[in-house]
Amino acid sequence: MTGKELSQLYYLRKEIQKQEERIYILRAKAEKITTNISATHGCRNATDKISQIVAVIADLERLMEHNKEKCIIEQQRIEKYISSIEDSLTREIFRLRHIDCFSWNKVAIEVGGGNTADSVRMIHKRYLHLVNA
Repeated sequence: MTGKELSQLYYLRKEIQKQEERIYILRAKAEKITTNISATHGCRNATDKISQIVAVIADLERLMEHNKEKCIIEQQRIEKYISSIEDSLTREIFRLRHIDCFSWNKVAIEVGGGNTADSVRMIHKRYLHLVNA
């Protein structure tokens, strides 16, 4: 497995987070329009805007659910790969980095043993180079 393949889970999670944020913003926008409609006793243009926003939200929710399913599959695939790593330190580094999505600094802190961000990154890099050579 390549570094790019291992990074897919991180980017899928980031994409889902952005979709959730967009849905939140769109819902807030729709609520604001609804509040204005109530105050002015209705407006066709506002109702059209709400229906457009609702359609966009529905599309985003479908896309987000699809990405969540892909995320589960990708996580299982990466966990299977990581479990095949014989060295426990290397396995832990990969798990922290690619399942927990930790920064190299946080991986080093979690691993402990005087490891630095650079040392855990190099263990990771060397392992990938070794198995992908």
